[in-house]
Amino acid sequence: MRSALNAYCLMFQNLSLSYPTWFLLLCVLVGFIWSFLMYYKDSRFTEKATWIRALLFGLRFLSAALIAFLLLNPLLTSQKSEQKDPIIVFLDDKSESIPLGMSKNQLDQFNEDIKKGKESLGDKYELVNLSFGAQTQEAGSDSFNQKATNIADAINYVYDNYADQNVGALVLLSDGIYNEGANPLYLNANFNAPIHTFGLGDTSIRKDIVIKNVLSNKIAYLGDKFSLQIDIAAYNAAGINSKLTVEKITANGRSTVASEQIAINSGNFFISKSFVLDADVSGILRYEVSVGSTSNEVSYANNKRDFYIEVIDARQKILILANSPHPDLAALQDLITNNKNYEVKVVIYGESGVDIANTDLIIYHNLPSKSVDITTIETAVNKKGISKLFIVGSQTDPARLNALQDVIKVNGNATVNEIIEPNFIAGFDKFTLSDPLKSRLAQYPPLLTLFGNYKAGDLAHTLFNQKVKKVPTKNPMMSFEEKAGSRIGVFVGEGIWKWRMQDMIDFKNADLSGELINKTIQYLSVKDDKRKFRVNTSKNLYKENETVLFDAQLYNDAFEMINTPDVQLTLNNQAGKKFEYVFSKTENYYTLNAGVLPAGDYSYEGKTNFGGKVLDAKGRLFGAKYSTRNQ
Repeated sequence: MRSALNAYCLMFQNLSLSYPTWFLLLCVLVGFIWSFLMYYKDSRFTEKATWIRALLFGLRFLSAALIAFLLLNPLLTSQKSEQKDPIIVFLDDKSESIPLGMSKNQLDQFNEDIKKGKESLGDKYELVNLSFGAQTQEAGSDSFNQKATNIADAINYVYDNYADQNVGALVLLSDGIYNEGANPLYLNANFNAPIHTFGLGDTSIRKDIVIKNVLSNKIAYLGDKFSLQIDIAAYNAAGINSKLTVEKITANGRSTVASEQIAINSGNFFISKSFVLDADVSGILRYEVSVGSTSNEVSYANNKRDFYIEVIDARQKILILANSPHPDLAALQDLITNNKNYEVKVVIYGESGVDIANTDLIIYHNLPSKSVDITTIETAVNKKGISKLFIVGSQTDPARLNALQDVIKVNGNATVNEIIEPNFIAGFDKFTLSDPLKSRLAQYPPLLTLFGNYKAGDLAHTLFNQKVKKVPTKNPMMSFEEKAGSRIGVFVGEGIWKWRMQDMIDFKNADLSGELINKTIQYLSVKDDKRKFRVNTSKNLYKENETVLFDAQLYNDAFEMINTPDVQLTLNNQAGKKFEYVFSKTENYYTLNAGVLPAGDYSYEGKTNFGGKVLDAKGRLFGAKYSTRNQ
């Protein structure tokens, strides 16, 4: 009886209501009033025994009171206690730098001591063993084979996965050398538990000259210069003179591009050296930075460091071929070369041979003329599919011009000139002009051209019509057409140099006139990739612990992407060893995971057989080696 009473008391102690406690009296009162009203003056039970009426009254009273009580949303709380052992998380650094700083006997002894320590803690604590390098793994590892060390990622991993558990301590076993991720001293992982560190390796300061860091551009444009900063440290090597050398490594060998003597004048020495190098060859270039070693250094591996830079030959080569010297030529060259993506060559017809082998766009100024027939050049240009822009001026021969293009037909008089201005056509959609340039057009000086009638071709898209004496006409002034894979533009009017000069007078720059010329050239020089078979890698420079991924696309004659035939890939390293792969088919294209490749220079070639023809695609990629001893 007493135990039951105690249970009821405990239950009421754990009972919570959404309303004040005195509402319980209301529940009792509601039950009583309800039952009283039901049985007061009720004659149906008069012949029954009194106790029956009392029983029914009591049951109805309890039912009504209970229903009213439940409407108060009572909550019965319970508390359960569970005791768990604290967790101790061990983070073991498995990078390659660990065995470089300890002998095998030292490492074996350390592992044995740690094993015994864990066994002694196992009775009182729950142990979690994690290993880390570039990434953190739940399963411990005995091999020190990780190329990268990311201590910050390891600590964040513990914080993300164990912060809500009873972590008693975090034990970090590492040499402190990291080459990925943030500095662990500045992490925001706020543990309630302490972090204990066990330093591995040799903690004594031994003689060593180290390349600490190499900072450079990742990308540069061909013909530009790029900066290079090299941080050098030396320990316990005062009085030693060393030589810093930067070498470019190509298939043809090594060449020194920069060097400087370093005088080490203290036991704890640090210096930064800067160089400016030429990006004179396109492609991914490999450079090696080295500093001269001395005897009895703790490690010679950190005296060298490779870095890579991708030099992009993105510049479109533009040839301006002119009938005669003209101020427009210098103005066009200046406006175009302000954009580093363009390289311009100006040739007066007859001065030298016209080389179109490496030309992406040709601009004819006042050509063809009465004295110069460019039919032979145009035949070669059309054969190579080179886009072109005709600038029609007072020296242009309209009959020869009409024979070479259908964009704007000219029925004019070669001996009479006309003054015209541009009138922007709002429906043009091949490229856009800024609002400041549109407003500026009416303020430019007029241009000079042939007097006559002008008519745009049926496939032409017109940007400007001509205004003659401020009166808009339907004569086209600037129009474009795409034909046989190349694009053709015709600009009626010579005197662009006046527009540039007007901008310089008003704004001290030629940005607006340059915008028109550069957008015109950008539209004309862009070519579609018409290759039916392509093999690509997501990037050309990999770290040695990264997975190398390829994809390939194959197009039929209708340029629909297909993946019917098999595609093979051959990967060649710098030693001449070949690796053969077969692409997987995914939807309507191909994919390949080549796995992790050792550091080095690789060339690749993809091949397939489609429609009785062997198609191939080639490329190069580089694997950069991690440094494990120079952080």
